Amino acid sequence: MKFRSFILIYVVAVAISLAVFMVPSVHAAFEKAFLSVTGMFDGRPVETVLVIGNSRAYYNDMPDMLDEMADSANLPVRYDVTVRAWAGATFEQNWNDAETRQLLTQHWDHVILQAESAAHGDDTRRVSFQTNGAKLIAAAQATKSPVAVIVNWVYAAPFFADAPAGSRALYLARIQEDYRTLAQKTGVDLINTAIVWEDVLSRDPKMPLYHDTNHPSIHGSYLSALMIYGFLSATDVGSVAYVPGSVDDVAAVVIKDAVRRHYH
Repeated sequence: MKFRSFILIYVVAVAISLAVFMVPSVHAAFEKAFLSVTGMFDGRPVETVLVIGNSRAYYNDMPDMLDEMADSANLPVRYDVTVRAWAGATFEQNWNDAETRQLLTQHWDHVILQAESAAHGDDTRRVSFQTNGAKLIAAAQATKSPVAVIVNWVYAAPFFADAPAGSRALYLARIQEDYRTLAQKTGVDLINTAIVWEDVLSRDPKMPLYHDTNHPSIHGSYLSALMIYGFLSATDVGSVAYVPGSVDDVAAVVIKDAVRRHYH
């Protein structure tokens, strides 16, 4: 009986291991739980980060990359990141969400906002972006929480295939204009991911930053995380050794150099 019990335990252990490491959703959940437990033994001071946004913010588990970067750069703090985001969420939907509003009643060391990709598509959306973005920012500022807004990257070129010539450049210009206006009205800081995104593409047009014409690939999420990390840490991102497994070393260098140039 003892031998049979041992075999049964061994088989169950192997099955759990396979589920953890072969099924992405289970693996991710296990990894989050593991990091939570190991964080209890990490003596570094914690900086709390609230990320409010949509799928562009959580794609490829981008927020989890921030702590990986801090660890690999031997940063003297670690990040405790809370994410409130869902697919296609607009600033208006974020503002009207009860859980988001509740989170904004707390003090955070950093609040990061990311608007939806279509926020600059027409006058109605642009007004909503300004109005509801200002509301979210004011709520965070009321608790003395510093706020930064990610300047969104523009859609990939194929998205504009049937649009008039120059439409992509026009949309990028609108993005920059709208975020500058929001920053001027609210005093919020900007994390200008859009500019660095274009810099990387200008240096390597084949860099696979997009998963589709909208969402980031793992390369794009790495760029976005580096931009946030560079802003939060105010340190040289060149000290970050962490690179996601599917991003090759050459691509990582190009992306990291672009972020370094932006911040220095």
